[in-house]
Order: sequence, then structure tokens, then C-alpha cells
Amino acid sequence: MTHTALAQSIGLGFQTQQPLEWLFVAGALVLLGGVIVLLIRAGAAGQARGLRDLIVRAGSGVERATSLPAWSGAGVLLGSWALLVAFIGFMWDVAWHTDLGRDRVLFTVPHTLILIGLMGIGAAAVASTLYATLQRADAGWRVRGLRVPAGAAVLLALSVAALVGFPLDDLWHRTYGIDVTMWSPTHLLMIGAASLAPLAIAMLLWEAPRVADWRRRSREAVTCGAILVGLSSFQLEFDMGVPQWQELYQPALIAAATGFGLVLARSLLGRWGALRAAVVFLVLRGGISLLVGPLLGHTTPHIPLYLGEALCVEIAFALASRPLLRTLLAGGLIGTAGLATEWGWTWVWSAQPWQLSMLPHLWVAVLAAVAAALLGWWFAGALRNDVRAPRTALPAWAAPAALAALIALLIIPLPRDRSAAVVLISASPVGAEQTVTDRNGVTAHVRHASVDVQVTPAGAVQGADWFRVTAWQGGAVVNIPLRQVGPGLYRAAQPVPFGGDWKSMVYLGKGAVLAAAPLAFPAEPDLGLQAIAFVPHRTASLDAAQRLLIRESHGGSPIVADIAYAVFALTVCVWLLALSAGARRLSRSGAGRDAVERTVSVEGTLRRRRDVATVAPSPPL
Repeated sequence: MTHTALAQSIGLGFQTQQPLEWLFVAGALVLLGGVIVLLIRAGAAGQARGLRDLIVRAGSGVERATSLPAWSGAGVLLGSWALLVAFIGFMWDVAWHTDLGRDRVLFTVPHTLILIGLMGIGAAAVASTLYATLQRADAGWRVRGLRVPAGAAVLLALSVAALVGFPLDDLWHRTYGIDVTMWSPTHLLMIGAASLAPLAIAMLLWEAPRVADWRRRSREAVTCGAILVGLSSFQLEFDMGVPQWQELYQPALIAAATGFGLVLARSLLGRWGALRAAVVFLVLRGGISLLVGPLLGHTTPHIPLYLGEALCVEIAFALASRPLLRTLLAGGLIGTAGLATEWGWTWVWSAQPWQLSMLPHLWVAVLAAVAAALLGWWFAGALRNDVRAPRTALPAWAAPAALAALIALLIIPLPRDRSAAVVLISASPVGAEQTVTDRNGVTAHVRHASVDVQVTPAGAVQGADWFRVTAWQGGAVVNIPLRQVGPGLYRAAQPVPFGGDWKSMVYLGKGAVLAAAPLAFPAEPDLGLQAIAFVPHRTASLDAAQRLLIRESHGGSPIVADIAYAVFALTVCVWLLALSAGARRLSRSGAGRDAVERTVSVEGTLRRRRDVATVAPSPPL
């Protein structure tokens, strides 16, 4: 297929179907504008007029509403709004693609929400820097007269990288097709930026002088919960039920997220801090899942529980008095007892229950939890920096070593292999036929079929993490278990949809093996893909599953991939360096300690400058 034809298939226009969905964009902007107006009205009026007075009054309103200096509160409020908008757009977009397939235009409502959110992260950095400069805040770095708080610098780095990802993503799709996956380097630029942004907001929050105020404590708990939400975003394909990686990745990602996020929360918030953060996580993730699922009519994303891991952290901190020991104990408990609760939860409500065959490999998740817990403790120590406490910091080499270990552990579940097995798929239509209009505007017919699968050799799927028929992009996600009814013979537990826009396949996950054989796939005329027709009998090898999961993608110039992966690798290094430098800056500056506030109110700062400028010199005697 030519690049021109592909470009036409993904036009740069705006979504016109479901126009009422644009109310979400309007609502997000109205919410932002309304809050700004309220903050201006709540602020103290100054002598200046025009834009300067509005900025001062808004900063004064932020201080009154949050009990934070304006440079911190403005970044926290605006950044939190931006993250909420971006994460709603992200979860909506993943559900959209899973249920309905690829987009015809770039500016869908979910894409627009993501873009607004990522721009809002950058705006939060600018607002924080503006007020820090006006207030001459003792925070962050000084750059040519500007005062840039550490959290603002990280937010700016995240926002710029994410926005660069948009044009690079368009180039990627024009070169390699529409890969409906989270895991392209350009998608990870945008997802990673939003996922790490709560850490930068936490830096802004703890960089401000400490005050005893319930609003501050509530904001801290919400921020810790938001960190868990951000880190959980990488689990979303498992939550949606169409994973493209082996099952071991899910507990490893959960262990990493909870090891870091819950140890961080307990270290910062004190007793029951881990549980409070987990509850905030459940409220935020659960609320957005209900919005995307029942309210917007998509498949409801499943969510991990995190409560068991939170209890493990609380127990570890109660049992051990030495910080290093309780951190290691917390990581160990998360990777064992905590994941045991998640194991049970997968059998209550999940897209894929965990199987016993995964148990011998869970050492990866245990070690990931320990490494992540050490990183969480290190980051919390940098944010908290209580100068009155005895030195309990990690050795200088420990945090980089823990990060390197965590990265290495997350690489272990990467392999995805095909299977040597061959399947005979026997399918028979059942039920009435339904007439629909597919995504190409063509009248199509949807039916259901009973499915039997004969596997050769018979033992090839024994001990599988999953062996099922998966159907998606016909308006929902359907995972139907294949149950053994004879030697090597398996039967789908219920009829499988096919026809129209439905993609359906036999899907095997067994350790590093991720293999699939097609039942039926629709044609993609604008991509040059012919249909894989429904037939009563098909003999096929269980080939690499990604060939069917991202069937629309194709080969192209390797130069674009080299550029994209180089930009992604460089960006991740910049993010890690920015987070590390910001954390070190906070730990050296004494930010967050209980002390007399070092920054006066924004209107007080500007009033003092006016007074100095207007006092005339005394006449000579």
C-alpha cells in the first residue's frame, strides 16, 4: 500500500460521528476556566490592573484555596487537571481501539483529550515557573532570572517529549501502518509522559514549605494515589483482555507499581498511608473505568486491587524499625502475599485468571517488587528530607542499582514465541444473522458460531496461561475459554461472533509462547488486506500472535524505526535524569522540612516591590 493511500485512511480531520462526545472536551475546558475565575475572585485585589492583576489575584486565590505558595499550588492544581483529562482520554482511546479498531481521523474526542492533557502538563510547568519567579521563591534552579522549581522542570521535560510524540507517531503510522497497540515507541512517549507526571506533581507539592493543614494532607494522599494510577497505565492491555505480552508481565508490572508507589506513600504519609493511597487509586481508576465502560458504552477495563499489597506495606513498616529492613520486607511481602491477593482477585473479576503454571516464574515479580520498593523509599527520602531525622538514606549506588535491576527484570518476560502445534478449527454457524454497516461503510452480516479445536500434538496446550477464542473490534471484547472435551480436543464455552468488523482467533498463551490461528478477519480495503473468510474447517499452525493482533501494520523503511527508538531511548534517559536531578535538588535544599515559610504570598511579594520602588530618598539635612 502506498503512503498516500494510508494517509488518506487516517485523515487529519475531526471526529464527526457521536458529536455529543465533544461535550467532554468542552466540559474539561469549562471546568478549567471556571476554576480560574473562582480563584481570581477569591484572591486579594492588588493595585495593578490588567493581566498582571489577574495573575496576582489568581495566585492569591491558589494560596488561599490550597495553603500552598502560588508557585507550588498553581502547578499542582493545573497539573492534576491536565492528568485527569489526559488519563480519561487515554483509557477511552484504548477501549475505543479495542472495541472498534482504528480511527479514520486524527482528532477524535479521546485523542483531543490526550493532547489537551499533555499540553496542560506543560502549562502547569509554565505557571509554576511564573509564580516562582514573581515570588523569588527559594526553590529549584535559577535560569537567566527565572526560578524553575524542580517539579516544574520535570513537568516541562515530560510535556515536551510527549508533544514531540504526536508528529512522530503520525510518521510512524504512515511508514508502518496502523498498529493498534500501546507498545510502539511513539505511543510510549505519550503514555510514559503522562504516567510519570504525578511524580513531578509530588515534587512540586513536597518542594513547598510544610504546613499543618487538612487540605495539604488530602492533596498529598490524592497525589500518592495518582502516582499509582499513572504506574498502572502500562497494565491496561491486560485489563482490557487483549494482551500482547506473556502473562508473567502482568504480576511483574503490578509488583513494580505497588512496590514503588505504596512504599513511597507509606514513607510520605505515615501510618496507614499505603492504604489511603490504595483507596484513592481504586476511586480514581474505578471511576474512570465506569465512565469508559457503562457510561460511554465500551468494554469496562478491569482494575487490579492493590489493597493486599497496601496491607503488606503497613505490616512491614509496623514490624521493622530500621528503614532499610522494612523497605526490603515490604517489597518481599508485596511480591508474595500481596500478589497472592491479586491472584485471588483475578478469579473474582479480571480478563484472565492467573494459572498455577505461572507460579515457578513469579520470582521475577518478587525481585521487581523489592527493587521498586527501594526506589520508592529513595524517592520519598528526597521529597521528605526531614533534616531533624537521623541519616537513613541509601548508599549513592543503591538507587541506580535498583533501577537497573528493575529494568533487567522487566526485560525477562519480553520474548514472544510461536508454537509448533497445529490446530484444526471446526466452526458451525448458530443463531440468527444480523445485518450491520462495517467501518468501511459496507453492509455486512454478523453471526455466531460454535467452535471446536483439535490440537496436534495433544499436549501442546497443557499448562497454558490461557487457551481461548478471542474476538474484538466488533463493538466489544469477547474472551471465550476453550474447554477440553477429549484427547487434544477443545470446545468454546459459548458461541463466537464473526463477520462485520469482528476479528476472531484461537489464542494460546503459555509462558513465552504467544501464538494464534485465525477464525475470521474482515477485509481492510484501504490497507490492502484481504479478508480471512469464515470456513467450516481450517487447519493452521499456531503462529506468532502479533501477526494477527496488529494485522494492519506492515514493513517500511528501517530509518523511521531507528529514529523513533533512538528518540524514545534518549527521552527515557532525559526523564530519569530529570527526576534524579530534581530529587537531589530537593534533598539538598531542605525542601519540605518543618520550618518558617520561606516564600511570602504572591500579593505580598509584589506589594513589597511596589513599596520599595515608590519610597523617595530622604532630603539632605
